[in-house]
Amino acid sequence: MKFEDINLEGQERLNEMKNDYEKCEVPLELKNKIEESINRAEKEKGRSKVIHFVKGAGMTAVAAMLVLTILVNTNQNVAMAMSEVPVLGSIVRAVTFRTYQEQSENHEANVKVPNVVVNPEETENPAKDKLEESTKKINMDIEAYTNKLIEEYKSDIESDGEIHKGLDIDSEVIRDDDRLYIIKLWAVETMASGAQTERYYTLDKTTGEQVTFPGLFKDGADYVKVISENIKEQMREQMKNPDDGKIYFLDDPDAPDDAQFTEIKADQNFYINDQNKLVIVFDEYDVAPGYMGMCYFEIPTDVLQPLLKDNELIK
Repeated sequence: MKFEDINLEGQERLNEMKNDYEKCEVPLELKNKIEESINRAEKEKGRSKVIHFVKGAGMTAVAAMLVLTILVNTNQNVAMAMSEVPVLGSIVRAVTFRTYQEQSENHEANVKVPNVVVNPEETENPAKDKLEESTKKINMDIEAYTNKLIEEYKSDIESDGEIHKGLDIDSEVIRDDDRLYIIKLWAVETMASGAQTERYYTLDKTTGEQVTFPGLFKDGADYVKVISENIKEQMREQMKNPDDGKIYFLDDPDAPDDAQFTEIKADQNFYINDQNKLVIVFDEYDVAPGYMGMCYFEIPTDVLQPLLKDNELIK
């Protein structure tokens, strides 16, 4: 089976969507947006994915939003059209921009590529232009990263049809409040064993800027050394009790230097949790054996305080 886009199935399915949608009591503006997107989808040709709808008399605007979500998650062009639909109270949101699936006896891929979009109704938000600029950069990075994983997957199965290979990619919004919007993109590659990676993208809604790891700290601050030393302390503390089974690539005299954790990267993977604490993220196998999975270290704010550029962002 070839690896390709999954699109809506034919005129008959689109007509069913229209019939279901016409039963919904929704605002006129939203209705026009959805109808416009369905009309665009009618011009599409391609392969299909079975779509199940929640049906019933008296469907409300909530049900209409379910139809909206189904459309977005199954068609790339519809997703682009739907990015224009306003969502009350949401300045920034994620839509599933592209969806890929592939399956055979030996391999399987389930991929959902998100795009982060700015609500066009936020015309009075002074940070809107900067938010749009920032989301474009984020989406380009997401696209490049997911394309790389997809191409590696395709190359592996094309070179060896008997190889057992799996690829899953999806995303999750882990924070969306007055200050920050954070989306996590995760991927699991499976062959003999699984390996999970995660990437976090953070937007400051008040400035429109993407929050980067170096950008958290004052110019010239030696944040790499300070945070690395704190993580080593946490690792050693966790390894004190052998019954916990926690092992990190640290302080092993028999291991080569390049196999041990020495320090974080200058652009280390991170997020800011809902308690406004900095969390450092390591992918599987980066600092510990695979059975330990992803590794997360919350850094005490008092350690960071002298280094921080914005003491309101991390507390």
